[in-house]
Amino acid sequence: LKEARKIDSAHKSAVVIGLLKQAENDKIQSQIDMAESAKYSESVQISNNNSMFTAQEVVNSKTVGLLLKPDVEKYFIQGVKDLSSGEIKHEMYISIGYTSTEKRVYSSANLCDKWQGCSDGEEIKLRLVSNSASNCTSDFCDYLEEMKLELSDSLLKSGLKEGITVRFNSKKEKNKISIPSFYLVGYLDSINKNAN
Repeated sequence: LKEARKIDSAHKSAVVIGLLKQAENDKIQSQIDMAESAKYSESVQISNNNSMFTAQEVVNSKTVGLLLKPDVEKYFIQGVKDLSSGEIKHEMYISIGYTSTEKRVYSSANLCDKWQGCSDGEEIKLRLVSNSASNCTSDFCDYLEEMKLELSDSLLKSGLKEGITVRFNSKKEKNKISIPSFYLVGYLDSINKNAN
C-alpha cells in the first residue's frame, strides 16, 4: 500500500489501493471459508460401511409477518453410495416450520442464479415427506412441512465457488434457502476421503 500511494496520479493510486484491499479481503475470506469447510467436513456422519454420508443440519429462521412467529428452515444433505456401481446419489432434506391460517403445501423448487433470480431457474423435483399441524387455535396452527429433493453431483460441484440457492414454492409463500459454498466443499471433501 505504501508503494501504491507513491503513484503520481491520485486516481491511479486510489484504483491500485482499492484492488490491493480487495485482494486482501478475498484472501481473508478464503481462509475463513477453508476453516468452515474443514469444520463441515469433519461433521459429516459416515455410516453403512462407508456408503452413507450425512452432512450437518443447518437451521435458519425467517420473519414473514409482524405478529407471527418466524419460519424455521432446516436442511441437510445426504449421499448414498450404490455399492454395485459406486455412484453416489445426493438428496437434500428440508423442513419448513411456520405459523399460518392454512397449510402452504410446497409443490416445487427452483434453482436461483447468483443474483438470486429464481424465476428462470431449473426446476428440481420436490417430494413431500410429511406435513403436520399442531398447537392450533381458532386463528392459527403451527405447520411443519418436510420435503426432499435430488441434487446431482454436477449441481453440487457447480456450487463449490459461490454456493447454491434453491427457492421452495407454494401458492402462498416462497422460501429461499442458500447452501454456502463451504458447506458443499466440506460435504464433498468428506465423501472424497471416505467413499473408497
